[in-house]
Amino acid sequence: MFEKIKLYLIADFSEKTEKNFFKRVEFFLSEGIKLFQFRAKRVRENELSNLIERLKKISEKYHAIFIINDYWYFVNEFDLAGVHLGREDFPPEIFKVIAPEKFVGYTVNNEEDLVFANKVKPDYIGVGPAFYTETKTKERLAPILGPEGIKKIIKATLIPYYAIGGINGDNMPLLIERGISRFAISSYLMQSDNPRKVIKTLRGYSLI
Repeated sequence: MFEKIKLYLIADFSEKTEKNFFKRVEFFLSEGIKLFQFRAKRVRENELSNLIERLKKISEKYHAIFIINDYWYFVNEFDLAGVHLGREDFPPEIFKVIAPEKFVGYTVNNEEDLVFANKVKPDYIGVGPAFYTETKTKERLAPILGPEGIKKIIKATLIPYYAIGGINGDNMPLLIERGISRFAISSYLMQSDNPRKVIKTLRGYSLI
C-alpha cells in the first residue's frame, strides 16, 4: 500500500496552523491526498479526543488513512489506521503485537535507526530531516541529512519510505533527481498562503 502512496500529509497542529487547521486538512484530502498524520506536540492530552474525533469524521468522508503521531493508545480507542513512532516513543515492535492489524510507522534519522527498522519491519519509515524544518524545536531536530543522506538510507531500506523535513516545491527537485519519490510534507501544505497553488505544484510532480 505505502509503495503506491507518494504523498503523506503531516497535519501539524500548532499556533501557526490552529486557526485554519481542520479546513486546511479537509481541503487537501478533498484534493486527493489519501494519507495523513495528526501531529500535536503542544496539546494537552485531555484536549486531544475532540481533535481526533473531528479529524476522524473528515478522514472517513474522504476515505483517507488516518495515522496519529506518538499517542499509540488512541489508535484502538478511536479505531484509527495506525501510529507513527520514534526512537524515544513506545516500541514499535510491541505495538505490532498489541495491534497487529494496525499500521505503524517509524522515524529514521541515521543508519542505526535503519538497522533497527529493517529488523522490526514497521509498515513504513519516515527518513529525515531532508532539510531544516521549524516543525520541531532545535533541541529535538536531528542532524540534517540532505538529499545525499536521504538517498543513502533509502538505498538500504527494506521498508517503504517517505523523505521528510522541510520539503517544499522549490527543493523537492533536489530529491527527485536522486531517485527519491515519496514525500511526507508538513509546513509547505499546512502553512501555505496559497493551498491551490501548492496542489498544482504537487500534481506537476505527479504526487497526487
